[in-house]
Amino acid sequence: MKQIRLLLPLFPAVALLLSVLIFLTSYLGNPSREPLWSCDVSDAGVEAVDAVNIPELTAESGIYSVAIRYRTDAYGMLQIFPGHDLPVWSVQTNNTLLPPYADHISSLIYIAGTGVTFSGLVGSVEAEGNLQILSVDILRRRGLSAAYTALRFFGVLMFLWVIVVFVRRARSTSPQKRRCLIGLVGIVLLGSLGFLMSHIPGGQDADFHIARIAGIADGIAGGEFPVRLYSFFLNDQGYPLGVLYGDAFLYPAAILHLLGCPLWKCYTFYVLLINALTAVLAWYAFSEISGDPDAGLFGSALYSLSMWRLTDLYIRAAAGEYTAMAFLPLIALGFFLLLSGGSRGEDGERAARKKAFLCLVIGYTGLLQTHLLSSIMVSVFAFLFCAVFIRNLLQGRRWCTLFTAAAATVILNLGFLVPFADYYLSHDLMVEHQNSMIQAEGAWPAQIFSVRGDMTAGAVPLTESFAMSGEMPLGLGLPLLLVLFAVFSLLLSDTGRELRKKLLSLGLFSLLALWMSTCYFPYDRLVLSVPPLSRLLNRVQYPWRYLTIATILLSLCAVLIAAKLRKDSSARRSSAFIVSLAILCVWSAVSFISERNATNSYIIRPMNVDQISAPLIDNDSMYRFQGSDVDRLRDQITRVSDDSVTLRDVQRKRTKFSLSVINSAGKEGWVELPLQNYRGYHAKGADGALPVTTGDDFRVRVTLPAGFDGTVTVGFSEPVLWRAAEFCSLTGWILLLIMVLRNRSQKTGTENPRPSDNPPDPAA
Repeated sequence: MKQIRLLLPLFPAVALLLSVLIFLTSYLGNPSREPLWSCDVSDAGVEAVDAVNIPELTAESGIYSVAIRYRTDAYGMLQIFPGHDLPVWSVQTNNTLLPPYADHISSLIYIAGTGVTFSGLVGSVEAEGNLQILSVDILRRRGLSAAYTALRFFGVLMFLWVIVVFVRRARSTSPQKRRCLIGLVGIVLLGSLGFLMSHIPGGQDADFHIARIAGIADGIAGGEFPVRLYSFFLNDQGYPLGVLYGDAFLYPAAILHLLGCPLWKCYTFYVLLINALTAVLAWYAFSEISGDPDAGLFGSALYSLSMWRLTDLYIRAAAGEYTAMAFLPLIALGFFLLLSGGSRGEDGERAARKKAFLCLVIGYTGLLQTHLLSSIMVSVFAFLFCAVFIRNLLQGRRWCTLFTAAAATVILNLGFLVPFADYYLSHDLMVEHQNSMIQAEGAWPAQIFSVRGDMTAGAVPLTESFAMSGEMPLGLGLPLLLVLFAVFSLLLSDTGRELRKKLLSLGLFSLLALWMSTCYFPYDRLVLSVPPLSRLLNRVQYPWRYLTIATILLSLCAVLIAAKLRKDSSARRSSAFIVSLAILCVWSAVSFISERNATNSYIIRPMNVDQISAPLIDNDSMYRFQGSDVDRLRDQITRVSDDSVTLRDVQRKRTKFSLSVINSAGKEGWVELPLQNYRGYHAKGADGALPVTTGDDFRVRVTLPAGFDGTVTVGFSEPVLWRAAEFCSLTGWILLLIMVLRNRSQKTGTENPRPSDNPPDPAA
């Protein structure tokens, strides 16, 4: 047993070493680089054909790419047909579209088992379309196949290691901690039930966020870090999601995709990771607030399995929002430590301020790096809380801690905030012109207090909807509704003064959040009366997003009530409240997920998820240039100023171009590339930099001097200011880590002082 205890910490390193050996064995064991099948129609003496039949092919286990070059004015399609005797998941790519705004596609085939047979067809989808296929190549991706084999091996070993560590920890810890460990695992698994299948439940924004993972992976593969422009968005013209939408937490999933993991599994991994993070952080924060780990576990279940969070996860697929929800408990803990009254003593006050500082910094960093709209909503309520409890905030140096945490958060996130502000100041984006009259987007009060909704629908503006018919769930769910009832019931009882004060403030702020979620909050009047305030409040786009705030506040109320009952009431009374509400929470979550799975007609199957990473145009429009035309984005032609400018050769790799150009005129000319001119593009010739301006349709336009004859290279590179901001953020995180480790070592030294060489006399 002692040997096992010593080997357990080393096991991840051993597993990694074994996985590297598996990779090398798999890679070197398949030396062939010959295509599995290839068809170049020019070999047959013709320029192009309108259809290509892929004959029945036999392939071994691995990842294969199907690369097609074509020309078309309508949609075409690549279809893969697995052998009839094979399970459907043997070949995990089925249909891939050939869009008319591109001239090539590359799709992946995941084959499990040996001797797998499949065939295929490349042809037109529309009867009136003119599809011309130039070539089709099917090639085994040796490196990717070997990496995925090693990754799966490593994943199995780490899964077994986690189970062993979990069992040992559960056996060696106290019954209460054992309960919490098992409870947290149950919460994570229950919330992830819909993702433990061979497909993704889908959702309104699922395609968009899966494409973000693919965009990051594509950028890293091209040598970019961090990835600022997603190259294949906007029909390969580049889209600055990495600048304007925090994506730090998507990088682990993107790295998995680089190692060969299919996109749908990468997204499933991301959901499981965020579900675990939400449950653990909620348990930690609620345990600290209540001083009771069991009450913290109860609050974690209510929060993680709440109806609104499950709506975000399963129906809206709002990855930014449900990821931001993981950090709200930390922010709640930070403000609770700063604003709670009572005397904690000098040492206790100092420790509370340090903990509040870390919670606020980490919590707000999580919001900024995932969902800016959530940070706006939280900031609105944080300001109101500070205004109401200003006397508590002014005690000691609590206000100083708050401002220090705000400054530290800015410094630690300069790498994101500086590029974000730069683009907002440099460009006129569509997001700046979105509708500011959002009141009609709010929910009816009856919806807020409803426990049902259309599991397959979205939210419809009041001007277009008929009452509540055909809308997704826009409510708190039955468990939190009962908590709201319990809060105001306890306010009328003889509950202790301190608890009543906390419940009163949290209950009133919960009602405010619910009011702000409805169509009765005067958003439109604020637009006309207080434009600066409305500009902030209306950024959330949909008022019902404030259900996020109501969910965290009511979960906190439930934790405080549970902790008070466990402390002051009989065991039977406290258990009845906690157990009954916990059972109701589990039942509500299971019912929600089951109904979503049963009625969901939009699931993302493994065989077509690869198409999500194809060139996208209208998947998102918030960060396009104001006035840009979707139809013009379909044009991939490189334009020139006039006939005096000649292109001899154009080579492209993602958002990088290399062109051989001649300008035979005696005046300046230009060349326009199919790239949207977001700040950061540069052009170089043999004699140095060339001017880059914005051309027609917001394209990158490179000015050519008279008589120019040479090669022009165009690419995106981050401004020096951005790199400096990233360096400041990195330095800040290193210093923060050093501070935390130093404080921990000092605390350990204080709790376990070194024995004195001259111990005191026991008799004395």
